[in-house]
Amino acid sequence: MSACCEHIAVHTKEENHPMREFLVDFLLVDDEGKQSKCNDASVFKSRTSNVLLYRSKEGDWVVGKELGKKSKGAVLRSQDPDRESFIQECPCQTSVWQWRDGNAWRTDNKLRVVIRKDKITLEM
Repeated sequence: MSACCEHIAVHTKEENHPMREFLVDFLLVDDEGKQSKCNDASVFKSRTSNVLLYRSKEGDWVVGKELGKKSKGAVLRSQDPDRESFIQECPCQTSVWQWRDGNAWRTDNKLRVVIRKDKITLEM
């Protein structure tokens, strides 16, 4: 399955979030006309760094630097309450996110994935 979005961002209104450097815009990875996949899901890459957004083998969406890893390099992950029953095909469909605090994961109800739309300017 493919993601329904091409341009998304992990976002919070909290200005001093401990994971601020990872709350960035992501673009769908397109390798010569073919979408990159990880665990049968689309892969997104930060516009400004080597940070990735991908699905783990358990079905959670992960922000990290090591593609496919759920612990090594992972700093954010989705933890939707229905995750045992449903796999979200796109990170925009997730509602609960956690961030890594040392070896622990902290749920953060202010973290969201938002869909970005390209701005089109019409010249008249």
